[in-house]
Amino acid sequence: RAPPRAPALMPMVPFGARLDAIADALAGADIVSVQELFVLRVGPLVLRGAWARFAERMAAAGLLHRSAPDASLPRFFGHNSGLALFSRWPLDTVRSLTFARTRE
Repeated sequence: RAPPRAPALMPMVPFGARLDAIADALAGADIVSVQELFVLRVGPLVLRGAWARFAERMAAAGLLHRSAPDASLPRFFGHNSGLALFSRWPLDTVRSLTFARTRE
């Protein structure tokens, strides 16, 4: 007798389509906080693909004010914190804090 077959994997939804669906669901909000929205630096090259796409969608929904993604971007190589804040209302103070590394 043959062993039971593993269930078929669900098709992967493209990342851009997932970002658009999230933006659509949040369009009526006054303030939106998201994580994992990275900006990558490789020397002088800065890649903002997903961040720029989501920021554009938030602006179209009226959330014109936002945190600065480059505030936590390393100087030469690496990615930012991935945290982003979008608001319908002006943000008086936005800071990015980098915590000291630990051995944890």
